[in-house]
Formats: sequence, structure tokens, C-alpha cells
Amino acid sequence: MSEQKQNPADIAKHLRKPEGAQGLKIGEFMNKGNASMYAGVRKHLPELLGQRLLEIGFGNGVTSKEIMRQTQYTGLDYSADMVAAAESLCAAEVQQNGARFVHGDIHQMPFEAGSFDMVFTINTIYFWDDAPAAAAELKRVLKSGGQLFIGMRTKEDMDLLSAITQHGFILRPLLEVEALLREAGFTNLSYTVYPDPLRPDMQGRMVQLHTVVFSAVA
Repeated sequence: MSEQKQNPADIAKHLRKPEGAQGLKIGEFMNKGNASMYAGVRKHLPELLGQRLLEIGFGNGVTSKEIMRQTQYTGLDYSADMVAAAESLCAAEVQQNGARFVHGDIHQMPFEAGSFDMVFTINTIYFWDDAPAAAAELKRVLKSGGQLFIGMRTKEDMDLLSAITQHGFILRPLLEVEALLREAGFTNLSYTVYPDPLRPDMQGRMVQLHTVVFSAVA
């Protein structure tokens, strides 16, 4: 990346909503950066075959190809450019498995109530500007008894990455996330924390991050 593309505020903007050429590069970066989080969430997903599944914030879609092949997959993303990228990079999954990618906002999703058996989302919770509205929408689009999985990092971890996360990220302690979901009507709440491999931050320091997987029932 060029020096301009490494600007922390610019990176933060594209992590929220990847757009243009730099957004496409950020999407590729997220595939690597989120790999351990996808692995953590995947441990918690139940038998997928034939399930109606919604992923929110799929990026360019590459990391979710296996899931697309096992489910009635729908993806929702805030970035129209990521929708276009996923439709191109996952053309085989669209053709063979009926995967579909939708441009939209978690705060007002374009789906009927009870449309999905499962919903999962990774590293989007920092961008829920109206968290109660987002949580209510998650509850609405799930069938009664449907399952929600949220992959995120702890506030303490995100503070280690403050060069980026100080620019527009909303960092919530785990207890706040739990209370948010409970107030939206979710039950059977739990979370699991997995240590990630050590990784360098923007200053080249090795940091220990963690994957947190919340699960809840609508």
C-alpha cells in the first residue's frame, strides 16, 4: 500500500464501508485479518445444510464460500462495491448454490420478519451507530428460536489498535453487548473467547488479540 493508503483514518473509513480501489484492497486485507475470527465463529455454527443463513458484512465474500455451498445463503453489506465484488468473486456459488448478495443497512434490513434460521456477523458491531435499532432488526429477521452469532474483539484488544479504532469505531465492553442483546429480546446468551495468533500492529509491535463469539437465540 502507498503511504496515503496507510493513513489510519482512511483505513478506518474503509473498514466501515469499503469503497473504490482502496476499498477493494481493504476487502482483501480483511480476508486475512478476519480468518481467525471466521474460524472461531464457524466452531459455533450448528449443522448448516439447507439452513436459511444471513451474513452481515461479508466483504468480498471469499471467506464465506464454504458456508455458501452448504446453506441458503444471503449476504447483506453496507458497501455497494463489496456487493459487486462478491457477485464477481463468488459467481460459482451464485450460479450453483443460489447465494445472493444484497446492498443494505443493518439498521433497516430489506427482509421480511422471520426470514432466516441463522444470522452471523463479524467485526461489524463497532459500526452500529444505533445499536438498539440494529439489535432489534437482528431479532426481527430471525425466526422464533433462530440463532445469532456475533464475532468481535474485546474493547481492550481494540484499544491496542487505537491508531485506527479512534477514528469512528464504537467500542463496547462485553457486558454492554450482552445487555444490548438481552434488551432486544434474545435469550440463551453466552460468549466464548479464543486467543488469536500473535500479530503486528501498525507500529510493528506484536500484539495478542482475541476472538469473541457471542451466541443468542431469538
